[in-house]
Amino acid sequence: LLEIYLNFNQIKKIESYSFYKVNRVSFLDLSHNNLKNFENNTFTGLYYLENLKLSSNLIEYIGNFLFDSLTSLIFLYLEDNR
Repeated sequence: LLEIYLNFNQIKKIESYSFYKVNRVSFLDLSHNNLKNFENNTFTGLYYLENLKLSSNLIEYIGNFLFDSLTSLIFLYLEDNR
């Protein structure tokens, strides 16, 4: 399984289905960016994702079904957002 580190990159937006073809990811770090909103299909395809770090962003809105496809998710980090 893969680990992806995209922290400290000033990312503002992630399109729906951005991770659809990289489904073997177990760890995804998007912390310390400028992310504000997430659409429901942002993380679709990350079936093996266990750790998701979204801390230290500017998150204001999360769709009702954003995490529905993350059936293996164990740890979700959301601290230091709005």
